[in-house]
Amino acid sequence: MNQTATYLGFVLDHKLNWKAHVERAVAKGTAAVLAVMRLTRPTVGMPHCYVRRLYISVVLPKMEYGLVAWYQPIRGEGRKKGSTAATDAMEYHAFVAPVKLRLNRTAMKNALRLASLPKSHPLNPLVSRCARLYVQRHRSPLHELYNAFPNASDVETIDSTPTRLTWAPRFS
Repeated sequence: MNQTATYLGFVLDHKLNWKAHVERAVAKGTAAVLAVMRLTRPTVGMPHCYVRRLYISVVLPKMEYGLVAWYQPIRGEGRKKGSTAATDAMEYHAFVAPVKLRLNRTAMKNALRLASLPKSHPLNPLVSRCARLYVQRHRSPLHELYNAFPNASDVETIDSTPTRLTWAPRFS
């Protein structure tokens, strides 16, 4: 019996632990990388500058879709697993940030975007509660996000709409 369901591109399982979605995101990213690699044959392939653009514009967004819901940001260095010298050299020469740093940066941007929601937004009370209170049990992805980036909630929210319809900027 299938224990997963797909909704808006997310794979949800009955325990909501995001394992099935992460596996699907890795599979999609791997398939996209392999497709891009087929375009990079030494004799008739694309130039490296175009391959880099494809990687940044196609592969990375496929891996990062819905990142704020399923990714747990890494504080500090994180754990080192095995040797990644070839991957590190490839990322360095392609001038692309390592995947862990890119995922953390995207998660930080999402945390800042959520923290700067106006007070009239329906998610604002939930986000501000998760930013100031880290619970011990039944933590949501927002709790994990603001635990990893504690200063992300210290942003100023500027109302972009004028207060009166007759408002006009004053020029001196």
